[in-house]
Amino acid sequence: LIADVDDLRAVLDALRSYGVADADLGPLVESFPLVFGLSPNRTDAVVAYWRSLGITDDDVARICRAFPSLLGVTVDAAEESVDFLREIGVNNVGRFVTRLPPVLAYDVDAVLRPKMLFAVRHALSVYDVVRFPAFFSYPLDTVIRPRAAFLEQTTKLTLAGLGLNVVLTPSDADFATKLAQSTPKTYAAFKQALLDDRAVDEPRPADAAAAATKSPPSTKPRRPSKRRADRPDAGDSRGEPRTFPKMYKPGGGGGGGDDDFFPVVR
Repeated sequence: LIADVDDLRAVLDALRSYGVADADLGPLVESFPLVFGLSPNRTDAVVAYWRSLGITDDDVARICRAFPSLLGVTVDAAEESVDFLREIGVNNVGRFVTRLPPVLAYDVDAVLRPKMLFAVRHALSVYDVVRFPAFFSYPLDTVIRPRAAFLEQTTKLTLAGLGLNVVLTPSDADFATKLAQSTPKTYAAFKQALLDDRAVDEPRPADAAAAATKSPPSTKPRRPSKRRADRPDAGDSRGEPRTFPKMYKPGGGGGGGDDDFFPVVR
């Protein structure tokens, strides 16, 4: 805990050493007051790790201003996300993190891996994710999955064909009317049916579409899985493999792309 004014000043001095201008200190502290609970020694180690990834001093300052809470993410926790990005074939991790800094705080097994597995199942590669890192910031069950399923059933268009940024960045209303050539009401009903179906068991998009016009699904308990969780080749909770097919891991996987710094995070 902060003991006195000198400790407060030490934190501010540390922020200045990361490139944060005096004019930005007030807004930063206002958005993340808990920064005063982080010791400079700890944040120095965090920032040093960012720089080891190839993140420039200018971008370090921008990350501190835009996402000050990331200063509280331990190096060990950030390394888990970085290791995952390298696992799937991202070569320029520093560039990727610069474009989506919160990825350093995302849980690998709960957030990153399920989304990448979904992308692979829809014929997307690490190249597609590198071009649009914000993919990892969109909710899987309420945005990514329902939009992909709705497009495939109503227009025969696909995520791979249109591109992640085209499908994910519009609002629900714009997605429904401009991209899916439908209505917001129709899409909202479809999405809710899909969510209801998943609440009971692993959904199939075709069933979700039918469920939109039927009575609520049964709430009987699902059968316990017979698969041993401790098998070396065991998948995740949905039976998906934990590894990614090499055919979806092209050698490129750099950090290039044409998206703006700090894409919208939903």
